[in-house]
Amino acid sequence: MIRLRAISIRWIISGVILITALVLLGIGFWVTARHAVESFRRDLIETLVQVASAVGDYSVADLAFGTHEESAKNLARLRESAHIEAVALYDATGDLFSDFVRSDAQRRGVRDRLVGDIREEVVVEPGFVEVYRPLVRQGERFGTIYLRASTAELDRRIAAYLLWLAGVGAGLVLLSVVFALVFQRVVSTPILRLSRAAQVVSSTEDWSTRLTERGAREVVHLTRSFNNVLRVVEQRQAERDEAERSQRRYAERLRVLREIDRAILEPESLPVIARRALEGLATLVPSVVSAVADCTDDHRGSSLLAALPPWADGPGIGVVEAVRDGEALASAFASGRPVEMGIAGDTTGLPSSVRAVAAAGARMTVSFPLRAEDLLLGCLTVGVHRREDLSPEDNDTVQEVAALVALAVRQHRMAREIERHTAELERRVSERTSQLEASNRELEAFAYSVAHDLRAPLRSIHTFASALQEDYPDALDDAGKDLLRRVVEASRRMDALIRDLLEYSRVAVKEVELASVDLDRVVEEARGQLASVIADRGAEVAVEAPLGRVVGHHATLLQVVVNLLSNAVKFVAAGTTPRVRVRAEARDGGVRLWIEDNGIGIEPQYHERIFRLFERLHGADAYPGTGVGLAIVKRGMEHMGGRTGLESEAGQGTRFWIELPAAPC
Repeated sequence: MIRLRAISIRWIISGVILITALVLLGIGFWVTARHAVESFRRDLIETLVQVASAVGDYSVADLAFGTHEESAKNLARLRESAHIEAVALYDATGDLFSDFVRSDAQRRGVRDRLVGDIREEVVVEPGFVEVYRPLVRQGERFGTIYLRASTAELDRRIAAYLLWLAGVGAGLVLLSVVFALVFQRVVSTPILRLSRAAQVVSSTEDWSTRLTERGAREVVHLTRSFNNVLRVVEQRQAERDEAERSQRRYAERLRVLREIDRAILEPESLPVIARRALEGLATLVPSVVSAVADCTDDHRGSSLLAALPPWADGPGIGVVEAVRDGEALASAFASGRPVEMGIAGDTTGLPSSVRAVAAAGARMTVSFPLRAEDLLLGCLTVGVHRREDLSPEDNDTVQEVAALVALAVRQHRMAREIERHTAELERRVSERTSQLEASNRELEAFAYSVAHDLRAPLRSIHTFASALQEDYPDALDDAGKDLLRRVVEASRRMDALIRDLLEYSRVAVKEVELASVDLDRVVEEARGQLASVIADRGAEVAVEAPLGRVVGHHATLLQVVVNLLSNAVKFVAAGTTPRVRVRAEARDGGVRLWIEDNGIGIEPQYHERIFRLFERLHGADAYPGTGVGLAIVKRGMEHMGGRTGLESEAGQGTRFWIELPAAPC
């Protein structure tokens, strides 16, 4: 099957025709030859039977009268028939009466006596034919005539006929070959023409190929269908090519627009961004010249940002030129559609981008508005010779580029506004900072002056009152002594309050430089400062070292820890031994220092209140203090960028915590 498929249809058609012709010729030759042979044999037999009948007719008298010699002479007359080999006449009893034998070699078959009932019979053997014919007259049998003839002549006739028939067959075969070649050419030529055309089309992909419709009706239909298929394929190919070109143009447009986007995001100047946008536009719409100009807020002036090709004779990039009928142009641009202008004569008073494009030789300009947030920022102008030179797709491309340029102009203007606002804000902050620094210096001087001026009289009151108590104990009665004691105690509390206020003001205003601080060292120094207080109260302070390192200010952190340890030792119920636990834990990049006590505790509603200035939950008689210590703790932690808080319930002790960033290792 594979080999048959590989054969050309031309030879297949020729082979089918030849095989069919040969089969039909062979059948016809065999039938004709067989019919001819049978006819020849039948003619020979009929001739022999007629000869036998004739010989028998004139031999009956010889048999009747017994004239043997006359009978032999009659039989010898058959010598003239060359194909007759032997003739014999038998009497009624079957004995040989007379015979004729052409030669002794041909005597076979001539018997001396016939035995049995001999009937009329014809025997055909290879090379000869025998005829037996009884001689009967008026119902009486006189004898039998026997005749044998050679078939050599018959074979020669048959051979000659077959030879003639073979010649005729050869001629017919030759005619069949010619007919097959002609017929296959008629049938196969259109098919082969279609096949070659299909091969050419498939190899060259030239779908515009068309075949001439000629030939038989079926061939014409086949050719027409082939042309229709090529027409459909050509149309589909054209659509696919157009889709691929559109896709490539779309991809190129996206690439250019992305580059313009990146240019907008980069710290480039507005003219540089505009020039890069025009360069990208030139790759997408190469048949136009273009320029970009921005406009003033009142639309009465414009300045050129970029032009391709550059405007050599122009006023330069960024130079503002007056625009006549600026409001009219702004109204025309309000719809967002491009504005077309024909260039004729002087272009003075037109937008800078229109003038730049006109200077490049354009006969018509199409200006696309640069709009952002309903603001007209300028225009992007392209120059063409005719409006038709700018296709709808090119029009969309220019609008997209114009939108990006408008965004860049808007961002540039916003950046300038931000810069102006930033400069103004920095100026105001600088002024406020200077004023605040001056106020802080004045406050610090005032606090120092107050502390110095107030503490001096207090020290005098305290000294004189103490001297009266020591030098004149008997000069005063009990009421006078009680009043004098109250004066001394009040002066002491006033001195402590002034000292705490001075410390609070210093924490609030002094500059601190943050650094790595060792918490173990800070806690140890705080315990040293409070050693006498801890010893007087019999307090137990347990530190779970190591506590770690934090980012803070050593002196401020020491003041915070001293205040918290002092409160932990002080606010304990009477008769209770103060127990303080100091530990630290890591918290999300920071370190939280816990100072836990077994004191009187704090109700939840006062957890925020106790960090306020002068807030006290107990009287000075029960627990002495000024109400400034925890305010100093909160202010100091905020000054270092940290936090503070507590966990407590009344009667269950208090757990104060402070948190600062962990110092890097």
